[in-house]
Amino acid sequence: MEEITAKEIMEKIDKALKQFGEYNYFDKSANEIMDISEIYSRLKDLPAEKIISILEDVNKNHNAPGPFLEAITLSFQDEEGEKVDELFKSEIFNEYY
Repeated sequence: MEEITAKEIMEKIDKALKQFGEYNYFDKSANEIMDISEIYSRLKDLPAEKIISILEDVNKNHNAPGPFLEAITLSFQDEEGEKVDELFKSEIFNEYY
């Protein structure tokens, strides 16, 4: 599977917003209108630094990253190991988890 990029994630957010509207994205959850599990499965095998970098890029460069970042950080909650520990020590995970 090809490595996911911040640009691709931002395009997926934009597509979901266009297709389902801001109400569903902000008031329900990104899980309701996006395939968060597909994005998660493409992120989870990357090194922690790369995951953090991608999510920080989305946070910095998208106008509405919050619901997506909340959903994706929550996806990592059941994982264990050093990589996950590193993720949850990062600013981006502390802000959105």
